[in-house]
Amino acid sequence: MRAVASEVGDWTLQQVVVDGGTVRYVDVGRGETVLLLHGYLQSHLAWRRQIATLARHYRVVAPDLPGWGESDRDPALSYAYRDEVQRLRCLVDAIGLDRFNLFAHDYGALLGLGYVDAEPTRVMRLALLNFRAHLDFRPIYQLLIRVHGALARSPRLRPFVAALPWYAIARAIGRPHVRQGCFDRAVLDRYLHWLRAPEGRQWLQIYHAGYRVGRMPELEEVMARVSCPSMVIWATADRYCTTETGRDLARRIPNAQFRPVEGADHFVMEERPDDVLAGLEDLLGVTVPFAASSPPIACASRATPR
Repeated sequence: MRAVASEVGDWTLQQVVVDGGTVRYVDVGRGETVLLLHGYLQSHLAWRRQIATLARHYRVVAPDLPGWGESDRDPALSYAYRDEVQRLRCLVDAIGLDRFNLFAHDYGALLGLGYVDAEPTRVMRLALLNFRAHLDFRPIYQLLIRVHGALARSPRLRPFVAALPWYAIARAIGRPHVRQGCFDRAVLDRYLHWLRAPEGRQWLQIYHAGYRVGRMPELEEVMARVSCPSMVIWATADRYCTTETGRDLARRIPNAQFRPVEGADHFVMEERPDDVLAGLEDLLGVTVPFAASSPPIACASRATPR
């Protein structure tokens, strides 16, 4: 099947409450569930070119992860990796998902890897797309993120960093990807609009204060424990992450397929939607054995009926 292009993202957003904040998400289609996780500075719209096609045969759930898109940004929460993975577990329980396929990109893939380790019986199939994984970003981006985190962790400097024009900075970073056709200016604004508000810029610093830069060798053990059918879909011209990161990731996950998307940049679902969809459909065709899922965890969450 070909991806259905949708630039408007006009799905009705459902909502649940997780850690005291509202998380909004797309929930469309019927059948086996596919959970789609987006990356840094994005939202469910990152998957807009796959959602409608997948929803013909599957229930598709695509959240704006806590802090991003149309979901709430709580400055009182911790955004350390373990806490973010736990929050994802709470989100899954709040939505009411049992067993599902987990397809994730960028920061969502980093969290998804932690999730499948914490809840191995719930994930039927796993697809991971272009993220820093257990290694890190290319050196220049690693340096920029490290400096940003150091400034954000300083109580004295954080207000000055928060006052920078982050909306304009993020739009400038996104401009080359607009030229690539990954998204247009309207979609880019949907990703970034919240950075216009002082509260949004302040929250971004809190997020970066909790974000960990550098190798994560503990994830190598996590990868070795993945037991579900898995695929690493990787854009080979990614300006932020090397192709070797993707290949090493696929080598470490038992029996994982490595599916390169030659010449594509980081936002591969948007730039090359048909290639990504073809990979996901191949993975969905792999038979998985039945497994009893684990019971819900204790979370301060409540759902709005679907």
